[in-house]
Amino acid sequence: MRAAILALRQQHSSRIVVAVSVAPATTCESLRDEADEVVCICKLQRFGSVSEYYQNFSQVSDNEVTDLLRRAALIPGVG
Repeated sequence: MRAAILALRQQHSSRIVVAVSVAPATTCESLRDEADEVVCICKLQRFGSVSEYYQNFSQVSDNEVTDLLRRAALIPGVG
């Protein structure tokens, strides 16, 4: 997340909003120093892993990610 925020800052983005469904409260607070806004539906004091909070949190293969990134680059204004 921090790398994405830094990359967006280097591209001179006018506003950076980090939005996540669940995260450690400490992480949300630390990201406030880097992003313009942090939105988190469920901030937790005790946090194990994101997958604990979803019924289906299956893994995505490297090939799937590569394919999605390739497709996104074909959409004007994205990538």
